[in-house]
Amino acid sequence: WGFGRAGQDAPPTAAPTAEAIAAAKARTGTDKLEIDVAGATVRKRAQVQVDLSSIAPGLAADRIAAALIELGHPDAMVEVGGEVRTVGVNQAGAPWKIAIERPSAPGEPRRVYTIVALDGGLATSGDYRQFRELDGVRVSHTIDPRTGRPVTHGLTSVTVIAEDAARADALATALMVMGEAEALEFARAHALPVLLLTLAADGTLREQQTEAFAELRTAG
Repeated sequence: WGFGRAGQDAPPTAAPTAEAIAAAKARTGTDKLEIDVAGATVRKRAQVQVDLSSIAPGLAADRIAAALIELGHPDAMVEVGGEVRTVGVNQAGAPWKIAIERPSAPGEPRRVYTIVALDGGLATSGDYRQFRELDGVRVSHTIDPRTGRPVTHGLTSVTVIAEDAARADALATALMVMGEAEALEFARAHALPVLLLTLAADGTLREQQTEAFAELRTAG
């Protein structure tokens, strides 16, 4: 679909064929990997590629926060690629407050949608910044591994709060794949602080949030 390093070098102009999608799906899945935690090794099948972009920014933020604590800085806010990890309190001695961006098209002014108090990790996944047009159709960079195709639902932004940024990062991507109804059901079943923003047909945003997320919202 043209996302990733190969697409940057040679951007496609048309959607892949059904045969190409089937071939890619055959190389997709954690069953294609052998992970030895004790030995710190990973083996993979030929032609399988590992892309950690859905957790790497969050994990990096966690590692930086841990390093700061070890260096004697127990209060910090770390942001890597839009994913956030906080530890301790801010300069006022109060919980960190993090602004969540309102979805907007590239080039439009960035505006705050809401603010939350955060002690842990926060990540947002969306389709409003990374996309391309193929055959005249806008396609999201979020690929559903069950179909091998970009998601087509109206869910445009998912924000997750978790105990660490890596977990929030991974969950945000997974919920973005699910779509509004399935994501909300999953989040509530697991008591996750989650905010979902869906783009309606008339261009307005529809908000859904879990009870756990509502408890963390602040007036600013």
